[in-house]
Amino acid sequence: MSLWRFEFKLDTPRKLEYVRIPSRMTKEVQELWVKRGVTDGVLRLHRGTENKQYPTRFRHVFTGPGKFKTYLGEGWGEFVSSNSIQMEDRIQLLLEDDDLMLYQVRIWRADKEITIVDPHVLIENDGSISDVDSMEYVPSEILFKIPTFEFTFSKGYFDKPGINIPVVFARAHFHGLKDGTPVEMYVNKWWKGVMRIKFDTNNKILTCTVKKRSTINDGG
Repeated sequence: MSLWRFEFKLDTPRKLEYVRIPSRMTKEVQELWVKRGVTDGVLRLHRGTENKQYPTRFRHVFTGPGKFKTYLGEGWGEFVSSNSIQMEDRIQLLLEDDDLMLYQVRIWRADKEITIVDPHVLIENDGSISDVDSMEYVPSEILFKIPTFEFTFSKGYFDKPGINIPVVFARAHFHGLKDGTPVEMYVNKWWKGVMRIKFDTNNKILTCTVKKRSTINDGG
């Protein structure tokens, strides 16, 4: 695992208070902080598409000369209690913004995702959707907001077909893909494309572009 994605299961009571961070993630995060002159040492967590952020600090436990283990410390307990996290829940932290060190948190319980998608939506007994004033959990298989971004088809797109993916969006959703990954797009009909990705020396996405190949079919 790296600083981009971190998954774990709450299989011990202690993880409701502190969660051990993999050494690679610790190293990469601290290297980034040093490079940017960051001194507060804070990660920021938010659940699903919620805007509320939970500042969370690293907690170092020294185990010997020059040796230590790192945990999600101060702030993690507040996130757990505020979001009703339980034992046996599976958690995924996905880096959204490496300038803010902002992580999106997704939660699974008994193999079903319970990440809050919309705090004002309730699934009724008959399967219909209605607005409510109180916060409710919405299973992702019933309602899930697919990550999207907007762009405008300017003359340049028609002269040289291609879509420039916002770097923040690409880092959040395409980390782990290789340059030249095949993709499919639908604009009135299906198109084959290829995702061209450029990385820096730390394997961090610098640019991401989807370019058209050819038509798949003429279905509308």
